[in-house]
Amino acid sequence: MQDRQNVSERNDDFRRLLEQVRSGSQDAARELIQSYAPHVLRAVRRKLHKAIRVKFDSLDFVQAVWVSFFTVPEHFDRFSKPEQMIAFLTRTAYNKVVDEIRRRMETKK
Repeated sequence: MQDRQNVSERNDDFRRLLEQVRSGSQDAARELIQSYAPHVLRAVRRKLHKAIRVKFDSLDFVQAVWVSFFTVPEHFDRFSKPEQMIAFLTRTAYNKVVDEIRRRMETKK
């Protein structure tokens, strides 16, 4: 029972944080980024193989993910649990890395 309550409270806190971000709170946006940026960075680094990491800055991809997230206000309404947002951010990070690798490969042809 305690675990369910903790999960419920965590989800409520998460939804409140997103609501504060939607309302324009810079502090809430910083807290959101600090809490979830490690997940995004891990996703980027998993997709960037060691051989090509020297050609790319992982943090550029992380920033691009956050730009994509914050420029579409509808994202704030999509998630009721942190895990949903983590999955979205992770997929966005993968896509950004793949798109950039493809773009660079096409320019070399």
